Amino acid sequence: MSETAIIEREESRLGETLTAEAATDLDARIVAEMEWLNTARGQVDNHIATLGTLLLRFSSGEGYRLVTDGDGRAFHSFPSYLKARVEPFANLKTTQLYAYRGVAEHLAPYVSASQIEAMGITNASVLSRAVRDTQRVPPTELVEQGSLLPCAEFEQRVAEHFRITDNELPAGKWRTLPGFFASHDEWAEISRAFDLARRTDPPVSMEGSEGSQFKEVMLRLAREFIGTHEDGEGVVLGRTGRSV
Repeated sequence: MSETAIIEREESRLGETLTAEAATDLDARIVAEMEWLNTARGQVDNHIATLGTLLLRFSSGEGYRLVTDGDGRAFHSFPSYLKARVEPFANLKTTQLYAYRGVAEHLAPYVSASQIEAMGITNASVLSRAVRDTQRVPPTELVEQGSLLPCAEFEQRVAEHFRITDNELPAGKWRTLPGFFASHDEWAEISRAFDLARRTDPPVSMEGSEGSQFKEVMLRLAREFIGTHEDGEGVVLGRTGRSV
């Protein structure tokens, strides 16, 4: 079956409740996709839409609750599934896998798999976020530019087209984080973690406000930590990976 046919089939099933059999099948296909990517270094962008669509259907149907790890325990959150089940098969982290899922959710309905592959995950993520935030369909000309322009220039084109400015208020409630004192070494460690989260591919866009960039960094750190240390029910995992 072609990549396009796989994507169309899975997109048509979004929103369906997954059975244990369907979840197991999706899990096997996700792992197979990751194993292929692990042997095809440098060709990861060729399967952006396919992998993203599989992850989207699996997460939206809560398939992670219907499959088990090596010890026979179910995964209770999507981040924990990505961290323990998917990450080991390819050189992609949870943050990157969320980017693939986001492209499938927000961009794939309007852009073909071949066009997404031509853009690559970095530019595809830029356009995906703009579509998500504005709920507008990307024009063909802008999609074509995504396969030709470097990321910084493409970000500018996307911002200009969608009129994305710091004056536009996103959905949600304003959140204020408390300030704190930190020694030089403590702040250096925090800054190092923030910088790493910011630079992980796809890198956080520098076009948005400082606040929007900070939120994206915090979300990346939170997803990585939840996927590693929580079972999805608010229970902390012990050193063996079991809930404590």
